[in-house]
Amino acid sequence: MTKKYRMLSRTLMLLPAMVFLVVATPAMSQERAMKCPTGTADCDGNKANKCEINIQTDAKNCGACGKVCSLSNATSTCSNGSCAIASCTSSWIDEDGKACNGCETGRCILAPPYPQQAFPPWVCKYSCPNGDTRQVTLPQWGGCPDQHVFAPSFGSC
Repeated sequence: MTKKYRMLSRTLMLLPAMVFLVVATPAMSQERAMKCPTGTADCDGNKANKCEINIQTDAKNCGACGKVCSLSNATSTCSNGSCAIASCTSSWIDEDGKACNGCETGRCILAPPYPQQAFPPWVCKYSCPNGDTRQVTLPQWGGCPDQHVFAPSFGSC
C-alpha cells in the first residue's frame, strides 16, 4: 500500500465524523433553545442557570440574546421583546411615536438677547439640545415663543 493511498484511506474514514459535526451542531443549538420556556433564553450557555434571561423585558437581550436597546436621545426599555422609549432625554420629544428612531425632535429654548428691534422682521434665537443655535424670523410681532421645535434628520424606520 502506498503512502498516498494510506493517507487518503484515513481521510475517508474520518469524513463521516466530520459531516456529523457540521450537521449536528446547529441541531444541538436549536434543541437547547427549544428547551427554554417562551419568552426566555439561555444567553450565556451555562447549563447551571439555563434560560436565565427574560427576552421580553431585558433591555440588553430584547427579543433575542445580545440585542441591546439603545435609542437616540432616549432612555430605552424592552417591552414584549421589542425596544421601546421609557423617556426622552431633556429637550427631546418622540413626535412620530416610532421607537426605532428614538426621540427625534428637539425643543430649542429661547436664548437671550431677546429681539430688541422696533420694526420687522423680528428674529428669535434659540439654543438647541444638540448644541446648535436656531433662529426664527417672525413677520409680525407676537412675541417669541419660549420654545421652538425642530426635527433633525434621523431617517425613517
